[in-house]
Amino acid sequence: MQIQFLYIKMINRMDIYRLSGYLSGLACLLPICLIFAEYQLGWLYLGYLSYGIMQAGNELMWNMSGPIFAKNEDSSLYSSINVLAVGLRGCVIPALGSLFCSLTNSPFVMVLGGTLCFIAMLRQAFYSKKTEFSLQNAD
Repeated sequence: MQIQFLYIKMINRMDIYRLSGYLSGLACLLPICLIFAEYQLGWLYLGYLSYGIMQAGNELMWNMSGPIFAKNEDSSLYSSINVLAVGLRGCVIPALGSLFCSLTNSPFVMVLGGTLCFIAMLRQAFYSKKTEFSLQNAD
């Protein structure tokens, strides 16, 4: 519960893209830690600790992104798109992960997932700078 209060303070101080980038960076740590957990059990705990911290922020971001993007308008359209995206992700990504795991091995799938999270982190950092730039020029 205390982590969510920290995220609420962070969401008031930075834009949604930058905070989402930080969450993607935390998600990137889990596969790396799981691979290293084969050699040292402490990595397993560190990986799931980072995953839990990321999940708390992710939950808040999914719930608050509709009102943040809608600003003073009705946020139900944004929230509906969030629900649709979560449903599609839940249907497609586990099946793709299972397919890739059966064709290769589990460390490859974990590295692929971590790489995708890292790319998402970089992409969100780019959008954060682009958003700040456009806001500065609007004033």
